[in-house]
Amino acid sequence: MNPFLCLRESVTFLQRLVELSSEREGAPTVSFPLSLIQAMDQAYGLTKTGNSEVRFCWHKLCLRAKALFIVPHVLDFVTSMGRMKFTRPLYRELFALDGDTRVTAVNTFKERASFYHPICRSMVAKDMMVELDEGRRTPKRSTSLASLSMMSRTSSDVNFGTAGGAAAATAAAASGAAAFLRDFPGQGARGGDTGNSGDAKKRKAIAGAAIVIVMVSTMVLVFRRRRG
Repeated sequence: MNPFLCLRESVTFLQRLVELSSEREGAPTVSFPLSLIQAMDQAYGLTKTGNSEVRFCWHKLCLRAKALFIVPHVLDFVTSMGRMKFTRPLYRELFALDGDTRVTAVNTFKERASFYHPICRSMVAKDMMVELDEGRRTPKRSTSLASLSMMSRTSSDVNFGTAGGAAAATAAAASGAAAFLRDFPGQGARGGDTGNSGDAKKRKAIAGAAIVIVMVSTMVLVFRRRRG
């Protein structure tokens, strides 16, 4: 980071410049010359920063100023992390540039499409008017649905009238639950999400809730059949 501005000041400063370069109702759009962008980079070392917030704002500002030296850095950024907060706007900025930059952006996205979360992938593809072959990703989702089916069919596949049948029902539901959680779409590090990210935690919580509901339903059926 540059020696003149702290992180918060750098982000605020760049965000303000990006706002000035955006189309705003009732206000003129500021066009920053390439010479100014180069002078800023020389003074503050913004291209070399590793902070995602600073990189994001700086990349947007450079692309709007048509400072093409930044394009390789932008492509490296959007292919090394998958947060839609950063990825989608930067792909839009790349796509807004004509010629080789647009072609390179589209080709890069096609090559790395499987890296992104399905929602991010779908939104960026729509922005860039790219048709993706989603067929190859269907089996994994189907596997997850099959796992749910395994849990839901438990009541008809075992004999609930015995203790062994009840145990088999619980084991079958647990097996299906484990398979569902393993195959649940969007888990793991795809799209830059790690197990500690907010999005990953939300998805795991949803999957866990579904598992609990199915297993509790199975146990209720076991109890009712044994009572009957």
